[in-house]
Amino acid sequence: MAGAGVSIESLVTRASQLPRISLEAPTRVIGANTVESMQSGAVFGVASMIDGMCDRIEAELGYDTTVIMTGGLGREIAPNCRCKIIYDDNLLLTGLHMIYKKNKK
Repeated sequence: MAGAGVSIESLVTRASQLPRISLEAPTRVIGANTVESMQSGAVFGVASMIDGMCDRIEAELGYDTTVIMTGGLGREIAPNCRCKIIYDDNLLLTGLHMIYKKNKK
């Protein structure tokens, strides 16, 4: 699934009159203007896709799960998801460091 940044970039590129926006969650889902509406669609849209996948995965597995989100715009998206998410900005570096330490022995 395309990320929020890719979605906004595509929208702005293909619709010449839409402004470039910062990707931050607006205070409301229903935007009061073009920028808020674009931000809402990008942030809450991706959050809803993640929630939908979590619901489907949990239904298939039969138990609750925890999602780990890292990097990119996850810091903006994670707080707007309804499913349980742990945000770890350094997950990749932590993992690489663990592998390095294990192989150094």
